[in-house]
Amino acid sequence: MQISVSGGDQPTWSPSGREIFYRDATKMVAAAVQLAPTFAVTSRTPLFTDGFVRSGTLDYDVLPDGGFVMLQPSAASQLMVITNWQAPVTKPQAK
Repeated sequence: MQISVSGGDQPTWSPSGREIFYRDATKMVAAAVQLAPTFAVTSRTPLFTDGFVRSGTLDYDVLPDGGFVMLQPSAASQLMVITNWQAPVTKPQAK
């Protein structure tokens, strides 16, 4: 089933299941869909200009509240991963 009008890539479902998000050449798009009685795209809405990293794989995700997490271009050559980020913070003891 074609979702985009002029091409797109990296589709993913919204948490509600009522939209499919995808990237086109210059922007992020939300395609509203109906599932019954037959599957159909009811509208396509450009959300924002897409100037983010494109790696050839899905490099964004949709949060439960409908927000986005996307990779941002950076001059940095390292990626910092923080684990156990919900652990309580302890202050170092003074010497």
